[in-house]
Amino acid sequence: TNGFVWEAERRLVTADEYSPACKNDGIVFAGVHGAGLFRSTNGGKSWQHVGTGIGAGNQMRVSVSPAFATDRTVVAGNSSGLYLSSDGGDSWQSVGKDALGDSANIVCLDMSPDFAEDQTIIFGVFGRGLWITTDAGKTVRPIGSPLIRHNFQAKFVSFSPNYSQDQLIYCASPYEVFRSSDGGERWSWMPRPIRYENIREEIKYRGNWETLRNSANSALSAS
Repeated sequence: TNGFVWEAERRLVTADEYSPACKNDGIVFAGVHGAGLFRSTNGGKSWQHVGTGIGAGNQMRVSVSPAFATDRTVVAGNSSGLYLSSDGGDSWQSVGKDALGDSANIVCLDMSPDFAEDQTIIFGVFGRGLWITTDAGKTVRPIGSPLIRHNFQAKFVSFSPNYSQDQLIYCASPYEVFRSSDGGERWSWMPRPIRYENIREEIKYRGNWETLRNSANSALSAS
């Protein structure tokens, strides 16, 4: 049924992910702005903080392993770096600090749908492009260098559901969408219809304009 689930300490929920077996195990993870990571084991009826070991940061990102029922793996990231848990969120280890340093701001991440076999995670670091690990976080390396050279900031990344066959990954910046068909090494821009929102910084208003607020409008307003 639809309805109010949790007030999240009256803060913004920046990410939510559930176990593939949520119907049975009731496990849901939620990142809360400025408060860390929380877990429910009863489908959202109650929540507990499970961010011990994760550095402080506002915007939490989280992804749950497709094989969570057996490997118990969760990956989370915020402005203090990337972290991995192999016990369902009870404890966390920092990932890639030797390569990323202490102030890697994680802005997006995703786990391969075949993580149990390929151990692959892709994540975006603010100002430093996309990175990948193919050994569950033991080592990390940058990928997609043309994107950062052209100043495209990754905000979203997602594996194809058939990644083991097609090697497809999708990435989006605030204004563009990209596609890789070789596991993230090379990227191509995807042409698409473009809609310019009235709040975009490229638009400069002169004269008398009125802003109309309505939930039916794209971006909630029209000028």
